[in-house]
Amino acid sequence: MARVRGAEEVVVVAVEELPGVYKPLADLVHERHRVLALFLRGFQDFAGVLIGALGGSSLSDKVGVMITEPIGVNLLADYSDAIGLSVVVIVSTYLSLILGELVPKRMALAHPEKTAARVAPAVRLLSFVSTPGVKFLAFSTELVLKLFRLQNVSSPQVTEEEVKLMVEQGTEAGVFDAGEETIIKRSLKLGSLNVADVMTPRTKVVSFDIHHYDPEVVLAKMRSTRHTYFPVYNERLDNIVGLLSAKLMLYGMKSSTPWDMRDYMIAPLLIPESVSVVGALESFKEKSAHVAIVIDEYGGMAGILTIIDMMQAIVGSLPHEADQSSTRFVQREDGSLLVDGMTSIHEFEEVFAVDFEPMTEGEDIQTIAGLLMHQMGRIPREGDVLQLEDLRIEVVDMDGRRVDKILVQSLVTS
Repeated sequence: MARVRGAEEVVVVAVEELPGVYKPLADLVHERHRVLALFLRGFQDFAGVLIGALGGSSLSDKVGVMITEPIGVNLLADYSDAIGLSVVVIVSTYLSLILGELVPKRMALAHPEKTAARVAPAVRLLSFVSTPGVKFLAFSTELVLKLFRLQNVSSPQVTEEEVKLMVEQGTEAGVFDAGEETIIKRSLKLGSLNVADVMTPRTKVVSFDIHHYDPEVVLAKMRSTRHTYFPVYNERLDNIVGLLSAKLMLYGMKSSTPWDMRDYMIAPLLIPESVSVVGALESFKEKSAHVAIVIDEYGGMAGILTIIDMMQAIVGSLPHEADQSSTRFVQREDGSLLVDGMTSIHEFEEVFAVDFEPMTEGEDIQTIAGLLMHQMGRIPREGDVLQLEDLRIEVVDMDGRRVDKILVQSLVTS
């Protein structure tokens, strides 16, 4: 019994990874394990206690005599029963663990398909024989839960942390590349990221007034930035009327003729800043959109979100021609890094291998500049120094009341 149960426990785990041709066998073993696990465990424990009691009473006296006679009856005669019982317990426990648990499980791990095929008949027989007992136990459990007004809530079979652990173990074993591990972990984190964490914030958006614009100035601004979509507003930025598409202008505008901004605008997709990145991706697919305006809780424009922004949340920062001379992280000769204050919290955490979640939990903070302001309790000034975990952070440049550049240096000496 122990050998069969030990083998099928491992088969239940291993057989779930089998291809479709083995699926009926996997379902059979898995269903039996779910229904009969408690019954078989109780039966095995009862059988183990019964066999141990019978074996102990019949063998301990003989073992005690075998041990004490060669040494001398007078010396250990008073302890022969205790010695015999101890030896029987130790030997039986050792054999039970080796032959009843460890060896069957190792065999099942090595050959899950063959083991599943061998234990399936025994599983079916045990399922048929123990069905009345299993149903009685299930009925009794449900009755007690109802008396205490408790719901039978089942926990998830696999948690996110278990998936991450499996990926880490797979990387160590050579199943996954390091890059694949990073992408998988970032993908799992998407559910906890809002669009506010990955969007281009309002202060970084290049926008135009639909009634007051100079065509030459508009073209100059578009050439100086890497953006391809530009919000167009009516009098104030919160009144968005459309998105100016650089792609439409490239293919449709003729340099020799006057042009109207309305001819190259598209209707914007509006997304609340509280929506998760996964939810935003679904909206993009449903509307066949590539860009969206992010709206805050007051109906104002919080920023702009593109497919590239969400892609970078999975694969990391992507290179761009306009970024060759200006990046968020600039390495200095002394080992410190000059960092853009508008760098998102999660990107900063990945680069410096830190965790600011305890500091930002429950707070509406998206950028490293916002975190510094929150920790200081005031608007930072040039020259301010703050230590966060093992990092020394110095404010080196301010753009008005906004932190433009910070200098980050690790306090851990390698």
